[in-house]
Amino acid sequence: MELGIEHIIKLIDSRRTFLGISKKKLVKGICTVDMMSKIVNGQDRKLHKLEIDVLLQRIGYNAKNCNCLLDIDEYKAFTAREHIREQIEKCYKDKNNYQHTKKMITEYKNTCKSNAELQAAEYFDIQLMCISAENNLVQKKKCMDAIKLTIDDFCMDNLQEYLYSEIEILIVTRLLRISADIGDMDVALIGYEKLLRLLGQDTYSNNESMKFFAGIIYDALLIYMERQQYEKVSALCRYAIEKMPRENKFRYLPEIYNMKAQADARTIVSQKGYDEALFQLLYEQSAEYKIYQDLRYIPDKYQDEYYNDIKCPMYREYRIVFVGDIIRQRRMLWGMTQSELAYYINSDIKEGADEICSEKTLSRLENGKTVTSWKVTRKLLERLKLPPERYFFDYVADDYSILEEISDIERCISAKKYEGLLERCEDVRKKNPLHYYPYNCQVIEKIEYKIKRINNIISGDDASRVLTRMLERTIPEGYLTDDSSIYMFMGEQHILVNIVQNIRITQGENACLKLLEKMIRGYKDTCINEDVCTPYIVNLKRAYESYTANTGNLELACLLGYEVLREAIKHNMLGVLSPCLYDTAWNRAEANIKDGELRKMLKCVHTTSIIRCNQFLRELSEELYKDVTGDKIQ
Repeated sequence: MELGIEHIIKLIDSRRTFLGISKKKLVKGICTVDMMSKIVNGQDRKLHKLEIDVLLQRIGYNAKNCNCLLDIDEYKAFTAREHIREQIEKCYKDKNNYQHTKKMITEYKNTCKSNAELQAAEYFDIQLMCISAENNLVQKKKCMDAIKLTIDDFCMDNLQEYLYSEIEILIVTRLLRISADIGDMDVALIGYEKLLRLLGQDTYSNNESMKFFAGIIYDALLIYMERQQYEKVSALCRYAIEKMPRENKFRYLPEIYNMKAQADARTIVSQKGYDEALFQLLYEQSAEYKIYQDLRYIPDKYQDEYYNDIKCPMYREYRIVFVGDIIRQRRMLWGMTQSELAYYINSDIKEGADEICSEKTLSRLENGKTVTSWKVTRKLLERLKLPPERYFFDYVADDYSILEEISDIERCISAKKYEGLLERCEDVRKKNPLHYYPYNCQVIEKIEYKIKRINNIISGDDASRVLTRMLERTIPEGYLTDDSSIYMFMGEQHILVNIVQNIRITQGENACLKLLEKMIRGYKDTCINEDVCTPYIVNLKRAYESYTANTGNLELACLLGYEVLREAIKHNMLGVLSPCLYDTAWNRAEANIKDGELRKMLKCVHTTSIIRCNQFLRELSEELYKDVTGDKIQ
């Protein structure tokens, strides 16, 4: 039996080994150690999507960076969860939607095939309880029952002894908030401190832990402030302020700067015995208060997106697609009939005809009428030049050190440290037994292109030719001019964005807009909603907004800018938020809308650029502010 998850399990196991975590501790509540071993060898049952997520998250991987090609049964389960999430978001605004949502959750529970799926359903219930202000003790029992689905011996006293997935941490965090609400402040504080120490360990990557970090810190800060432990507040704020911008997280950042300003002023007042009036003066004159004033533009202006799920956060899933849709799209893109894909001549495999499956089977797979064996699905994906995997990151490997090496190469490029990088790319090829996947070849070539372009090894004249050759690893060149729209993976998108930039030089903005429209449409047509493809679509929308502005359609550009801003805030993407806010400010300035709103936007951009050490964006915001106001930005 071929399960199609062997490589992701090997990747998880290599990371587990590096961290020195036992198999028993990792798979707790998900599967047995024996089952884990059998899965590596393509045996036993396949793990469901949420089970894979739990294993990834417990060792610090960001599961939301993992591409998921789901069979129709798992895809239906995912769509059910997504519909529930949409209804819960409505409940924050309309409590009348509560009973309908409750019914949907109950129906989903009846279809759950794993403890991980059932735990997600229970978390939906917890969110509804939070929205409806259910009795805290009832909520506490619900949370304890939910966490014990996957951690059966869970005890608050031993909170630091377990490995956690995202949903598990969300449940534990809710338990601690309930403790604080019912007056058990010491229990809550001890729990928050333990979680922060845990998330600060190497087990969790920064990107993964930062989804919880800020909320946990803020909850702890509220208690310390109430207890007037101002030095503790100040130290914890400094810790958060140092970490959050580096990891591109914005939510709670304005509030944390405000807390620090208050705590520092209170410390001076308490030491010197000064009065309340002096506290107010010290507070309002502090650098942190100024930063808070600039940053608060976002939560004040976009309250729905910023505060919607702040008390009981959403568990979101990204990059998920039905595998039948991918096979159908790519088959048509390559100009194949169902018969040609199902039954073909492939001399690379063997001489003569090689039948993958019947035409009828392929038709039923594409239309979601059947779940085929992964052996069949794997061959179809290979034939279509895609990774034959159910789950894979932006580079496919079964050894975590390979992914770490690629990440480090990318960091070196960002830091302008180019020496030896091409040799390191070649070493990655040699080290990875899956290097021959066309998608993997594409990813490495894209990195090499960036290095060579920066160092003028590839000239501008050669750039289009090199990029097109890279694209053709997985997508035919005809895609650039035909009317097709497909779901693309991140490596493919990056290449196409570079091609778009070259098209602008040769054909102008309108040609760019046409291609970007097609790329965006591919995600909208394939994904259940835009939230699922946010990691892919938000940067494309930014580019589309920029080219629209360049054509002179400033009104539309402003509307598009606000749309992307809302998405960036909703998904806590500081790295997108800042430049998009600048683009929107520029559009308003070009449209001669030079009001107080524009000043606030530019001050927010300027402050975030300083916080993130983005000198380029800082200079742009200073220049535009001076053009608009005649004054230097303060």
